[in-house]
Amino acid sequence: MPGPDPRALRTRPDAMSPGQAAPAPAPEDPVTAWRRLTGAAERILDTQRLKRNNRTQVHRLELRAPAQSVIAKRCRARAALLEHAVYTEILDRRRLRAPALYGFGPDPFTDDGHAYYWLFMEDLGPRRHDPSSEAERRGLAQWLGTLGALTAATSQTYGAPDRRLPYYGAFLGDAADGLLRLTRQRTVSPSVRELIDDVVRAVGRVEAGWARLESLADDAPSVIAHGDCLPKNIHVTGDAVVPIDWGSVGVGLPGADLGVSSVWFDQAREVDPCVEAYAATIRPAWPDVSAAVVRRLALAGRVLWALKLVAQSVPGFEFYATAKVETNLRLYSSLLRRSTEELLVE
Repeated sequence: MPGPDPRALRTRPDAMSPGQAAPAPAPEDPVTAWRRLTGAAERILDTQRLKRNNRTQVHRLELRAPAQSVIAKRCRARAALLEHAVYTEILDRRRLRAPALYGFGPDPFTDDGHAYYWLFMEDLGPRRHDPSSEAERRGLAQWLGTLGALTAATSQTYGAPDRRLPYYGAFLGDAADGLLRLTRQRTVSPSVRELIDDVVRAVGRVEAGWARLESLADDAPSVIAHGDCLPKNIHVTGDAVVPIDWGSVGVGLPGADLGVSSVWFDQAREVDPCVEAYAATIRPAWPDVSAAVVRRLALAGRVLWALKLVAQSVPGFEFYATAKVETNLRLYSSLLRRSTEELLVE
């Protein structure tokens, strides 16, 4: 049965009383979008909402024929266009396991002044990367190393945003200033104040060691980097370990995604990524690479990602419950301390 005509969702002006504002049209539902963008007419057995926030909605569509499920993702245009480019222009499916893309196009409605797009992708299943698994860490390192080898000479030709060192440098001041501003915006407990001081000192250590980060980056090629390669954004299907959710993709440092992928938030610790496997896989495009260099790049990626995380999280701390602020600051403090101790050691 065909989905509703999107135009029918608009309120007729003559149905409103004088002076009444027209309500915003509802976003397109995933089933209607699927049929409109793919032309598919098969019966949808079920829909499940997997995620919803102010920027992204993710649904699973259960199809009758062929028997499979599809992931429907609605997100802001910038992130959607980047992810579409990754799947259609950057990832070489002959070399890298990646989800199939079944449909792509704009949602005819807008939210909060932003344009939105739909992506319909292969459902890789519910299993996510387990950082404690050596086999999965090795598979991920080989996947990321292959991507690095494929894009080391071409990373700046795809139009991806620049996510090299200057991009992260902009977060140095934001992180420290935001934390100090927080102490003026709300009353904090002595334990929270101590954590704020710990994070500010850690940011200061990163700033003091910035020249060493620049030297490390100067000696490495630029590659296409995921930018938010947390375990929750990495699926495991069969024997393949597959990063998804490419809205933060950019031109970045090789090995940096390894550092982020080995942050184990559930255990409040990090594990060692398989730097040897990554080095061996990217070596055809970077003959001088060593496992020791990849390890330093992985630590740099972890530090830079944590720096961005702090800077982007702090504005919300003004409104969070004290317990949540303290929990997050404790994680950030320990992550920055452990990563900088090894990376920026004299």
